[in-house]
Amino acid sequence: MTDDLVEQIAAAVADRLNPRDGLWSAKTIAAYMDIEGKNPGRQVLERFAPHPGFPKAIRVPVAGGGRGHPRWKESEIRKWWERYKDVN
Repeated sequence: MTDDLVEQIAAAVADRLNPRDGLWSAKTIAAYMDIEGKNPGRQVLERFAPHPGFPKAIRVPVAGGGRGHPRWKESEIRKWWERYKDVN
């Protein structure tokens, strides 16, 4: 095994042990939840995001004093989904 290969394997293992907590858009959440239709991201914003148990969105300030599109922590969405995906 080369040193380069060992480093690649070590990096891959480290990523699995310490997953990054990315920020997801409404469109990404819709894909994760397998929501289809004309505008699945809008469905997330209108049907799920207002729910009291849905994770709180992060809105980063942008130039001009506005706020960017809402983003959610991946780990929080996954935890929320696990609570509800098997409820019938």
